[in-house]
Amino acid sequence: MKAIIDMAENHSNPNLEMKLLDANKKEVSRSLILGVIGTHIEFTLHIRATDPIYPLTLSCTTYTDETNPIDLKNY
Repeated sequence: MKAIIDMAENHSNPNLEMKLLDANKKEVSRSLILGVIGTHIEFTLHIRATDPIYPLTLSCTTYTDETNPIDLKNY
């Protein structure tokens, strides 16, 4: 699955965590980008599960400290 993330705010090199979840909220793919420099990111998530239950949801979290997320979005 190709994903494109455009971040609205420019924080000081945040980390970006993406999780691809199936309809049962089971994780089928995950990616972590440390110290994001730009606000436009394109990447591919490879589905690891066999026969995931659709529809899929992309959960994206930005943070500088794991205990204090800057933002969380679900698509």
